[in-house]
Amino acid sequence: MDYHVVGFNSSLGKHYQYFTPEQIEYGELVGKTVSGFFAFLSCIISLSLIYGHLYYWTCPSQQRYIVRLLMMVPIYSIDSWLSLIFQEQSIYFDIFRDCYEAYVMYQFFCLLTVYIEGDDNSGKLFEMLEKKDEIHYPYPLCFLRPFKPSPWFLLVSKQFILQYVVVKPFISIIAAVLESLDLYNEGNFLPWYGFVYCTTLNLTSVNFSMYFLIWFYVTSSDELQEYKPIPKFLCIKSVIFFSFWQGVLIAALSYFEVIPDVGEWSKEDISRSLQDFIICIEMFLLSIAHHFVFDYTAYKVPKMKKSIIQRPLRHFSQVINQKDMFIDIKNTYNINKYKEAKRQYKASKERYIELKKSSISLEMVTDETNVELESAL
Repeated sequence: MDYHVVGFNSSLGKHYQYFTPEQIEYGELVGKTVSGFFAFLSCIISLSLIYGHLYYWTCPSQQRYIVRLLMMVPIYSIDSWLSLIFQEQSIYFDIFRDCYEAYVMYQFFCLLTVYIEGDDNSGKLFEMLEKKDEIHYPYPLCFLRPFKPSPWFLLVSKQFILQYVVVKPFISIIAAVLESLDLYNEGNFLPWYGFVYCTTLNLTSVNFSMYFLIWFYVTSSDELQEYKPIPKFLCIKSVIFFSFWQGVLIAALSYFEVIPDVGEWSKEDISRSLQDFIICIEMFLLSIAHHFVFDYTAYKVPKMKKSIIQRPLRHFSQVINQKDMFIDIKNTYNINKYKEAKRQYKASKERYIELKKSSISLEMVTDETNVELESAL
C-alpha cells in the first residue's frame, strides 16, 4: 500500500503523518461536499431575502443597493465552491469574486448617501455637509487640524472609495497573468515573485477605501443613526477583512511550511482550497446575519397594489442595470466637477470662518454688556 508523507516543523520538533491515496481522496470528497452544502444553504437563505426585497419593492432608491449587497453571499458561495471543484481554474474564479468585493464597498457607500438624500434627490446631503461644524479626522489621523465637511469632501470620499473598484480587478487580472507565467507564486513573499507586490498594492487600496468610508460615516453618523448603519457596515467589513487577512495568514502558513504538500496536492493548492472552504462556511453565517440587518419587512406597505408586488424580475433588472455605476465613475473623476467642488469648499470655508468670527464678536459684546449691567447694579 502506498503512503504519502506529510511533514511540518514546529518548536517541538518534526512531526510526521501518513495518508494513503484513498484517505486523501476521501478527505477531498468530504471537503467539497461540506463546502457545497454550506454554499447551497447560503444561497437559499440569501435568495429568500433578496426575493422579499424584490417582492416588496417600495423604495427602489434604497433597495437597489441593498439587493446588490445581498447578492454578495450567493456570488461568493458559488464562486468559492466552483474554485474547490475546478482547482486549476480557481484563480480565474477568484477574479470575479475579488471584483465584486470592491463593488460591494462602493454600493454600501451609495446606500449611506441615499439614506440621507432620500428619494427626491433634492440636495439634502450637500445641505447637511454645509451645516456641519469642523470635526476631527478619524483615527489614526486624529492629530491633524479639524476639517470642515463640504460637497468637496463628498467628492474626494467617492474618489478614494471608487478607486478600489478599479484597482482590485486590475490586481486580480495581473495576478492571473503572472500565475500563467509562473511568476505569481501565491504564498511566497520573496521579492522576485508577484504575490508580495499584488498583496501590498491590494492592502494599500482597500485601506484607503475603507478609511474614507469610515470617515464619511463619522461625518454623517447623526443623520444615519435611524438606519442602524453599524451592523450593516460590520457585515460588509467582515467579508473584506476575513477574505483578505485570512488569505494572507494561510499564505504565510504555507510559506513557512506549516501547511505541507499532501500527495498530488501542493501546499499552494491546499492553501487556496482552504481559503475557499472557509469562505463557504462564512457565507452561511453571513446569510443569517443579513436577515437581521437587511430585513425587508420595513418596506412592507399594507394594501399594496398588485402591479407593485408581482414584478420581482422587472425589479431585479433595475438591480443589475449598472448605468448608475458608470455615470458615477464618469462624474466622480471629472476634473471640472472636482474644480467646482473645490471652489465651493473654499467659499464654504470662508463663510464658516466669517460666521465664527461674528459669533465670537457677538459673545464678546454680550459679555461686556453683562459686566456693565453687573457694575451698575
